[in-house]
Amino acid sequence: MKNFIKIFILLIFTVASSIFSQERNPYIAYIYPAGGQIGTSFKVIVGGQNLRGANDVYFSKEGLKATVINYQGPSGILTPLQQEELRRRIQEIRDKRAGKKIEEITRTETEKKVTLPDIPELQNLENKTPRQLQQIFEKYLNQQNRPKPPMAEEVTLQIEISSDAKLGDCEIRLKTPNGLTNPAVFQIGEYQETCCKNYQYRYESEVEQDTEVFQVPVVLNGRIMPGKVNRFLLQLQKGQNLLIFTQARKLIPFIADAVPGWFQPVIAIYDKNGKQILFVDDCGFEPDPATKFNVPEDGKYTLEIRDSIYRGREDFVYRIYVIDQSQAQFFFPNGLFGGVCLTNEKVDLMCPAEYSNLPKYFEIENKGQIPASISIPVLIKGCINYPGDIDRYRFYGKQGETVVVEVIGRRIGSPVDSFVKLIGPSGKILQFNDDMKQNILYGLLTHNADSYLMAKLPETGSYTVVITDVEGHGGNEYQYFMRITQPKFDFSLFVSPSQINIPAGGLAVATVYAIKNDGWDQDIELQLKNAPSGFILNGEKIPKGKDKVFITIKAPGGFSKEVFPVEIEGVAMIDGNQVRHTAIPCETKMQAFAYYHLVPSEKLLISTTNERFRSLKLSAEQNYIKIPAGGSTAITCEVETLFRSMAGSLSFGLKEPPEGIRIKNVSFDSKQYTLTIEADKKLQGYRDNLIIEVFDEITQPGGMKRKILSGFLPAIQYEVTKNE
Repeated sequence: MKNFIKIFILLIFTVASSIFSQERNPYIAYIYPAGGQIGTSFKVIVGGQNLRGANDVYFSKEGLKATVINYQGPSGILTPLQQEELRRRIQEIRDKRAGKKIEEITRTETEKKVTLPDIPELQNLENKTPRQLQQIFEKYLNQQNRPKPPMAEEVTLQIEISSDAKLGDCEIRLKTPNGLTNPAVFQIGEYQETCCKNYQYRYESEVEQDTEVFQVPVVLNGRIMPGKVNRFLLQLQKGQNLLIFTQARKLIPFIADAVPGWFQPVIAIYDKNGKQILFVDDCGFEPDPATKFNVPEDGKYTLEIRDSIYRGREDFVYRIYVIDQSQAQFFFPNGLFGGVCLTNEKVDLMCPAEYSNLPKYFEIENKGQIPASISIPVLIKGCINYPGDIDRYRFYGKQGETVVVEVIGRRIGSPVDSFVKLIGPSGKILQFNDDMKQNILYGLLTHNADSYLMAKLPETGSYTVVITDVEGHGGNEYQYFMRITQPKFDFSLFVSPSQINIPAGGLAVATVYAIKNDGWDQDIELQLKNAPSGFILNGEKIPKGKDKVFITIKAPGGFSKEVFPVEIEGVAMIDGNQVRHTAIPCETKMQAFAYYHLVPSEKLLISTTNERFRSLKLSAEQNYIKIPAGGSTAITCEVETLFRSMAGSLSFGLKEPPEGIRIKNVSFDSKQYTLTIEADKKLQGYRDNLIIEVFDEITQPGGMKRKILSGFLPAIQYEVTKNE
């Protein structure tokens, strides 16, 4: 009987742990340093949340290996007992120095056995100065100096990069018992690397200066804490033509709780006399500073970096490249960064691949006000050659035709801030546009300034497209591509997150986004490809009128340690042809408390976990339902659980439903739940996927009750129909 009770308690604990675990998705906030040199081995710190138990590391490139060598929890390096012991010892030293009588305190046997870690700064505390004691207190005992929860845990890795690893950006993820983390950017380079050695904690000195002197080329790694400035010494020679560029936003594109939503570094260079000879706070429309630097004389120079408004924290990670200008083309293939030319080569922007099948027209400079004659469809390569330059193009159009004018400039690095007008045969402006509507595809642009318009031609005759820079700027770098075509029906797909962690035998939810081009709007069927047997996609349609749906993926019952690269493919009929596109995996990132963006990843990965949701089985015939407008319909589901008596404790909710769709009623008998779904009259014709969340109610210590997300029903396609 006692054994049965123990087993029963263990099972209850396992179920509760499973419920809680679903709120503990593993997350990487930063990696430091965020890169390394080929042929080297070194330690890095991965900061994040819910990283306990990380036991494997995944890279998106070959030639890298990593071993987990340490985990540090959110409370820091000391256990609670060690923290209390250190607090007591520091207070005793302070009291003794103040002449206070130290009373002997009775301590338990456990307290007597507490020893502090073998860390040099925690040894010989009696010989520390008051300032040193305060620094130790702040570092180890002041919880306000601990990182915020999303980055409070640390995993230390030993990374080895082979000498034949491919240079460039790579993604790194950790595998934990709760699944895979999001990807973090990790860079593989060929230059010497160094970290700011004096960086420690946010309470230390304002300026962190490295005393070692570095030769170029070199990559300088560091982190900026609140109010801090980091400095490096460089030995430079007169006549060196250097390229200095910082990568910070490139590493962590968006920060949720910081304005403007990313680390905004500024860099400065000082000569041997301490005179500032260079200051850079960005590069054109890109926040990461970059510049050319011609060394005026031999000597030691100080490179300084800080946040523009002296913010800082653990994820304000940077990498500063100090290299010869001749190497710029590798990092900036089109010669531009933020619209600024950083190479010695002539800028020649390349056409985006999706427009490569259009007839090409290369601009011939307009003479006076005479437009260049073109035939559509066409892709024009042009340039706003000087401030105030205006380019004009004339084409013949027929009444009733629809014409699209789209500028591609900022998306490929050009500084041009385009403005376009469509002028009719009579000289009347039919339409104009400055900036196209922002969409999820361009979330990484800090200033999306490309133009777009679509117009139905009112009469037959000659039409003129006019393009200029809205701010009156111009120059050789102000290049653009512009397509003037009939509507080019097509679509693009994106899926978030880029790692889908599914409890064995359970479900996980993902979001699929669609960009439907030039007014095309039809159904897109979704398929799960390359997944092992037993994985099932539900909600396999983006209906007409929708640009986003939730889907669910169900995992088979057996737990697997493997990570599976998969694809979600969209299929649609366009002009009688079947068109297929693979969804680009992304991470949804919040910027500055308010805005959400999609950050593309390299792979879509599925991982199963052995912490299973309580499985709910939906009746097969209810993968699709019709809800009468102003009426309701019923959904039934069975509960598969070890404890049948516990089944009636579940409750249900809808994940981000449109206004007017709701759960009206839930009933339960010994075998199944019945959910009544109601729709308002105004939603007649509306189609979408329904995601039903399942909650358990648990009793916390003290008797308080709390609802915990326990799982999902498979996604259900639904349509609001006319109420007969």
